[in-house]
Amino acid sequence: RGMGAAMAGIAAVMGTGKLLKNADALGKNAAAAGLSVEAYQRLQFGFEQAGVSQAGFEKGQKTLNKIMADAGDGTSSAVDALAAVGLTFEDLAAMAPEERMLAVARGLDEIEDAGLRSAAAAELMGREMGTVTLDADQIISDGEGIAVVNEDAAAQAAIMNDTMNRLGVTMTNLATNVIVPLIAAIAPLIESIAEFAQDN
Repeated sequence: RGMGAAMAGIAAVMGTGKLLKNADALGKNAAAAGLSVEAYQRLQFGFEQAGVSQAGFEKGQKTLNKIMADAGDGTSSAVDALAAVGLTFEDLAAMAPEERMLAVARGLDEIEDAGLRSAAAAELMGREMGTVTLDADQIISDGEGIAVVNEDAAAQAAIMNDTMNRLGVTMTNLATNVIVPLIAAIAPLIESIAEFAQDN
């Protein structure tokens, strides 16, 4: 019974660790994308339901942000890429960050030719976006249908995760500082035993 309780405790701690890492990652990813934690989760889930992986979603954010920045600098290729979906730098700059990918998805829906639509999606939001059909209204609907980690929980998870990481590194280093000198001290004895065994 004691062993069972111990194993259950370990499993619970491991599960808690995963929850902390997940919430911590959500907070960091949302901050990097310039989104609230809630908006990030809803948008990412909506794109996931459309067939876009987590990595593809993150790349989509980065690619669109780069295109937007380049268009703001007047780079003709970026200006043309946005124009293909009926958008300008000024249009995107006036939107909340979570609305930009949806605006692009709506613009893509206006391109009738599937090949041109796929090419435009890949250019604006990464290659993976060009392999799926993006329905902005469906993405929003799917995202609204989930429970989300709130901002406070994500912030506290980041603190706890960092604390647990520091504790793990500290314990490993302390153990190393104790064990390595002990091993070094008995190394001559181990070597003598090995030599004796070899000679006999």
